[in-house]
Amino acid sequence: MLARILATCVVLGACLAPLAAQAEPARGQAAAPAVTPEQAAAAAKALEKGLAAAENGARIAALREAAAVDHDEVAKVAAKALIEKDEGVRIAAAETLGGMSCKESLTALHRGVEKKQNIEDSKVAAALFKAIGRHADVSSVPVLGADPFKNLDADVVRARIYSLGNIRSRKAVDELMKLMLLGNPTPGQDSPYMPVVRVALVRLTGTDQTTNKDLWQAWWRENKDKFEVAAEPAAMPVDLQTQWDEFWGVRTAQPAGPADRPRAGG
Repeated sequence: MLARILATCVVLGACLAPLAAQAEPARGQAAAPAVTPEQAAAAAKALEKGLAAAENGARIAALREAAAVDHDEVAKVAAKALIEKDEGVRIAAAETLGGMSCKESLTALHRGVEKKQNIEDSKVAAALFKAIGRHADVSSVPVLGADPFKNLDADVVRARIYSLGNIRSRKAVDELMKLMLLGNPTPGQDSPYMPVVRVALVRLTGTDQTTNKDLWQAWWRENKDKFEVAAEPAAMPVDLQTQWDEFWGVRTAQPAGPADRPRAGG
């Protein structure tokens, strides 16, 4: 039904999205084709009906179809699925909201990670944090950094950290510096999550202090007051770029040459 409602919008989005995905992960959502109030109302109604289906598969399909209709009214309905009992339905809701750009979609995701059942379910929590990261909105920095010890599953931590790495703000860098303490490393030792933190920090800063927490913190103390995150990320070493691209589902670009690699030491 939704495909007929927004046939033109869906075709346009389908043509453009693969081209963008080949080179870059999402850093904020591109402006969606205009949706009229009538189209939004029809799509929201169709999603309500889909979520009322007895089979979880039908609910998931309805959510995926609704992702083509980027509008607050549709996002409000999709948000209701974040409290469903079925894990797959909640993950589908997170993915749908992560693919939208309307204001309500990000608001719903922020509310979603506050739910105990979501943050304790590692698959759902990871999906929610990744969806939040797709919006690349600075308002998400405190959400991504809040209460990390509630779930230290490796996939959940990576989703938090890489999502911060997708927010090009000094606030995100500052939050990553705090997350270096995850896993309670003893003085002089590094957190087991430092390889992931390193990728996100290289993405944001254009410098590489390896996986050494002390080197990164020393660099931040020296540069924090004058540092500005560049509008576009610098080329990363091939191994780090591959990890980044695999997480976001992006086709890996050509490897960076030696001259393009981030500088160690600032």
